[in-house]
Amino acid sequence: MEEELGHITKLINSARPLDQNLPVVSFSKQLYELAVEHQDTDISTSLAALFDLAVTALYLQNLGDNGWLYCKDESDGVEKAVLLYPFVNACPRCTLRNKFVFAPSRKPSSGVIGQATSLILTTFLNEHTSKKTNGQCKIHILGGSGVVDAIGIEENKVCLFEIKSAPLITFPVVANTSLLSVTNNDGELTHPVHKAVTLPPDYSGDLSILISENLTIPIGTKSESETSIYERLIEFLRNGENFKLFVREWENIFAKYRGDQPKTGTFWLTNGCGQPTPRPADWQARRTGSGWESISDGKSSVGLDRTDDIKKGIYQVMKIGTHFKEFSKEQPFEIFTVLASNIHAVKHHGEYLKEFEDMMWTIDAADRTYVVNRDNENTVIKSEGLYNLYDGLITFTNSHYRSDWVKNNFGF
Repeated sequence: MEEELGHITKLINSARPLDQNLPVVSFSKQLYELAVEHQDTDISTSLAALFDLAVTALYLQNLGDNGWLYCKDESDGVEKAVLLYPFVNACPRCTLRNKFVFAPSRKPSSGVIGQATSLILTTFLNEHTSKKTNGQCKIHILGGSGVVDAIGIEENKVCLFEIKSAPLITFPVVANTSLLSVTNNDGELTHPVHKAVTLPPDYSGDLSILISENLTIPIGTKSESETSIYERLIEFLRNGENFKLFVREWENIFAKYRGDQPKTGTFWLTNGCGQPTPRPADWQARRTGSGWESISDGKSSVGLDRTDDIKKGIYQVMKIGTHFKEFSKEQPFEIFTVLASNIHAVKHHGEYLKEFEDMMWTIDAADRTYVVNRDNENTVIKSEGLYNLYDGLITFTNSHYRSDWVKNNFGF
């Protein structure tokens, strides 16, 4: 373990400030500043919503020509058509009207954006911490050590962060288009309702992010640069009414995910939402095995709500805690551990996390023990060898603290 994890001084020396020249870091910092500017009472909800928008902006860097979906609408008696780029396995526009039409998701692999999503969360946390401590405490990232994701430092106090993050919703992309005509096998001209399409390389239509039935945000054309998309989103959110509308629409989506509102419309665009209910008769069967395809399965669950991430997160904070707090103690450092995410384990907290929240541990081995006295009724343990499982579980939607320093420096 010692060869793998080393000493805390080595970890501190390998830490580096967030690179403000990275577009995603600069963009995230601007989003945090807008949250402060438009803050009413609770900045954390705004940050949870903005995290999803930032992740969506990252996904937009990977928009391809393939994988678009044509959808014709006749709901108001007038035929209109749009092109959509879905990030879950359903036509987004039909889903908002509680109709389920299977369309393969075009979500990039986690390996493509994993590090960048961690940068978004770390940037938000760093800006928040700097603001709370007047710049006395900052959060740095680790240079590919794999030991911890980020580290907060204030004099001799060091906080080690294990980050597990995933958006509630990755907003689909939409563009208006003309009605499509195709010739069937009999040579007849037909007008499909849905069709998978490939955009021409020179496609220059205006794109928007589809937030909900009530809101779309224009982002320019498919050829827009990364920074141009960021600039358009910042420009839109600078308007206080736009900002509040966006956060309000996100809150409505989150309320559906929590189960406070019926599972309709935008709920079925959230990650990890499962199979459609009720399932249409023509819904897609699984391509392998039995059963039916999910709109979005549990592997894409929200925030800390993926059970594998909960288990890995608990193990990792325990691992770095036992090592740096006990087996590799260095004076004068005081070590804290935090499990961080954008959204708490909404569906799995009671089953997987509740019983761990206030747990503590110590060492009681034959050659190494902090037990100084015991009898049939009582065990006395040295306080210096008694540690929290973790000193904080910090998310934008619900947190739990075991340390005042962690709460005061990093908490919401």
